[in-house]
Amino acid sequence: MNSDGTPHRPQTITSNRRPGRARWHAASLGALGLLLVSGCAFFGDDDTTSPNDPAFPPLAVLVPADKVMRSAEQFAKQHPAAFVFIADGDETLPRYASGTALVVEPGHYHALRRGTTVVLRTPDNGPVVRVLVAKTATGWTARGFKSPTDDLRTMTEEIYLGTVIMVFTPRT
Repeated sequence: MNSDGTPHRPQTITSNRRPGRARWHAASLGALGLLLVSGCAFFGDDDTTSPNDPAFPPLAVLVPADKVMRSAEQFAKQHPAAFVFIADGDETLPRYASGTALVVEPGHYHALRRGTTVVLRTPDNGPVVRVLVAKTATGWTARGFKSPTDDLRTMTEEIYLGTVIMVFTPRT
């Protein structure tokens, strides 16, 4: 009942939206909520990263095989001192296929976070791609993509070559 004693009638709101659109939006929001909850449960509340975190390993952009290097070089030109590293063999599987171009930006060692994909210098001065696992008193523990265990060698600033900021992989 309204204050004047008349029965309360719900207000009718007209919309120019198509029928069913509200249900689609509600379903989309519900699915997004489920993903966010799942993501929070998966990534946890500690120092882990999430897909929205810039430290999360970049996913590959698919490009024609003959344009992988050109695409990577064009992107690298936009970032001072960046260089391109080509994944060779199966060491970067399952995340990056052989022939994938990784754009690596040097610097920012003190801003690194767990989950960041980096390129390190091996003892024989070759480059190797790793994911940071944990900060230690002497540097970082890192792990290869296929390895179930952490590297024995701690990553220090001396062997850190840079962070992977973009990835181009050949479309097959």
